[in-house]
Amino acid sequence: MEAKKYRFVRIHSKGSDEYGTWYFKPQSIDDVNLHWKVICGAEIKAHVNERFEKSVLVEREGEEPYISVPHPTTQFGMAVESYMQVCNGIYALGMLEVENIAYQSRIDSFKKGEDIYLANGMTVYMLDDRFFEIAETIEKETFAYPTKKVWELDDVRYMQWNMLGNKGTHWYAKVGNRDVVDSDGNMKWNTRAKAEDAARYFLSEILNK
Repeated sequence: MEAKKYRFVRIHSKGSDEYGTWYFKPQSIDDVNLHWKVICGAEIKAHVNERFEKSVLVEREGEEPYISVPHPTTQFGMAVESYMQVCNGIYALGMLEVENIAYQSRIDSFKKGEDIYLANGMTVYMLDDRFFEIAETIEKETFAYPTKKVWELDDVRYMQWNMLGNKGTHWYAKVGNRDVVDSDGNMKWNTRAKAEDAARYFLSEILNK
């Protein structure tokens, strides 16, 4: 029996050199449910812990005691806060309502055949191909988001081309399958030292951004 595969895509701005962001591309309702359980479930739990375990009772002389609630730091928590500003009521019920809305909306979108991309969080992304494109697609046997490779100077390859048996005068550099480009757009240099300077710029300002 063929092992289950999970599809992840890296999306970035169209025609750009930026790395972009990895999203999970569900192929079935089971995939949507898995993402909800593993990724969204963790964020919802984090907000519950933040809200109820970190709230403290404040008692000051001459004032009515009150509960100090921490400001939400998760996307789910901020969505609940916005919801409660419009729909007053019991906070726990508001959380449940936001959770149900978020879950059902992604199920409905998938059933309607919409291309949805699920972030490593609560976000459901719809690709607008006028401005964004898929830079890379991979399928994994484990449900784990790919991580961005941090390229280092040791990953850079420096070379000089041979022309009719004679070594060329210019230096070139590559990282992975990418040609190193300096801040002026040059792709060749007169010395290796200048190629190394270009590689430092390319890694810090372009490739590892």
